[in-house]
Amino acid sequence: MSLFFRNKKAANDFQEENLPSNRKEVFFDCLKIRFGSFIKLGLLLLLFALPFIILGLVKDSMLFNLSEAITSGAMSEEDATAYYSFTLIGYYALEIICFIVFGVGLAGALRVIRQIVWGEGLFFGQDFFDGIKLNAKHYIVYFFFMGLFNFLGRVVLLSSIEQQLLKALPLGMSLSVFLPPLLYSIIQTQIYTLRVGQEYKNGFILYIKTFPKTALATLVIALPLFLEYVNLFLLKYLIYMVLIILILPFMLMGEFLYFNSQLDKYINKEQFPEIYDKGIHRKAEGENK
Repeated sequence: MSLFFRNKKAANDFQEENLPSNRKEVFFDCLKIRFGSFIKLGLLLLLFALPFIILGLVKDSMLFNLSEAITSGAMSEEDATAYYSFTLIGYYALEIICFIVFGVGLAGALRVIRQIVWGEGLFFGQDFFDGIKLNAKHYIVYFFFMGLFNFLGRVVLLSSIEQQLLKALPLGMSLSVFLPPLLYSIIQTQIYTLRVGQEYKNGFILYIKTFPKTALATLVIALPLFLEYVNLFLLKYLIYMVLIILILPFMLMGEFLYFNSQLDKYINKEQFPEIYDKGIHRKAEGENK
């Protein structure tokens, strides 16, 4: 690992046989050596996720007041239905801004994760802001469309279409067709100098080549989204905060390792051999990734 790391390590930890020889070992090696950096990343990501949390609290407060008005008879069923739809449509529209803000923070966070995973010198604050400066434009585009597709899918869910499958189709397509190539794209932004369209095209091709493994990886990453349907008001947001600080940074490291392994297999080995297996010290007889 990089000599810039401040953690105290025994001299023999840097011997060739003790260096990580596959991605699983890289994950746990980074976890052991850089645990504090990942917690700092979690705190920074929480800062960029605050718009989501604040907006969600306002939305849930409005819906709670609506429930109270219905119970007390202060609002008719027709007015309540209109108020409910108006509140949620406004909420999902404003979420587009929240997606963009979080995407900017993610640009910095994945830059730090790249430095750690690749065993390069880490200057935490500088690398975080370098990630934003270098990659935020791409992330703003990706997360704008993520928020937009989420908004459109949610509006259809709120529509009067009777077939439940048809109502869920746009949101399901966003998660299963749009999101996996996007995950490849945001990793490529950290590695290559490509246009947004080229990154997404590469991501879509790689998604087809690596299906269903990438679909499963996407599902794992998207699981926290289902917390939205938890009805316990404050507990839901407390869980969100704990997940962002203690779990999300390590999920992002796992995401980077997985998607980078596929980039190694299909792109880097032939086109960019200088970054092939970067951060991994293969044993002479070789090991599986």
